Amino acid sequence: LLNAASSKADKEILEIQERTAVAAGKADYLQWRILQEEHRVKALEAEAQRLRELLRARTLALEGKQQRHAMKHLQRLSTMQTQLIEFRQKCVDALARQNNLRTVVAILEAERV
Repeated sequence: LLNAASSKADKEILEIQERTAVAAGKADYLQWRILQEEHRVKALEAEAQRLRELLRARTLALEGKQQRHAMKHLQRLSTMQTQLIEFRQKCVDALARQNNLRTVVAILEAERV
């Protein structure tokens, strides 16, 4: 009877050891999976940061390109404004010469009479 009880206790001990080993194996596996997921999350965070930096760099480049484009237009407008001022001065000078010619013609006609 004592032998049977000892055998039964041994079986129970073996079963407990097996369940403990299985549980330990599951715990190890779960811990391994957690580590894998943590590495994956870190990799995703690093990729997100890289993409944010890339987006920022491209945004700055685009802003720079837009500024250069705007500066070209401003330079073109400035050149056109200068040309317009020069043309206006030429017109004023031409009108002044024309008025002087009219004055000279009027004097000459007055002298002829």
